[in-house]
Amino acid sequence: MNRELYFIPILQDALKAKDLKSALSKAVTNITQLGKDNLYKEGFENFQKFINEVYDFDDILKKNMNSEPTEYLLDSNLDCKFSIFQGDTLIYIGNLDKSQIIRSIAPGTYAIKLSTGRILWRGEITEEELIMRKNLDGQNIKLAADSEDFKPEPVRIITLLKGQMFLKIFKGFDGGSLQIELQ
Repeated sequence: MNRELYFIPILQDALKAKDLKSALSKAVTNITQLGKDNLYKEGFENFQKFINEVYDFDDILKKNMNSEPTEYLLDSNLDCKFSIFQGDTLIYIGNLDKSQIIRSIAPGTYAIKLSTGRILWRGEITEEELIMRKNLDGQNIKLAADSEDFKPEPVRIITLLKGQMFLKIFKGFDGGSLQIELQ
């Protein structure tokens, strides 16, 4: 382990956790405990410098990362991931490849961000768009088993990146799904 930057793998592990706040709190405690050992003194000083720079740079980061959605074209060589947030909660991280489906989506405010921090889309997805049982009203529901040709139709399609990417919203019985499709 590189003692001068020992905190980085600790933070990396914390960022993979489902309960991010708790994991980061434990990570900082771990980093601080190790920093008391003379072997990690320089690394802990580096961690403190890093945190101070992030704190000082916070307003600029917030401005750039939480700006309004951006319409620009993707570079075909871009090796980039995207994230989906429901409110402030990260619910999905994926690669930008042909198609990704995210299931069990609940109504709420969502944002799609690139790993560069740029927001591609932010908006509300309603219960009416997601939950099928609320809109049955005695209708016959065609199920996949009813036909080999069955393909669910999206209730809404949102065009992103000037037509390079689409966000499709589908209904479900207990929760809908989102499909991110790259052209």
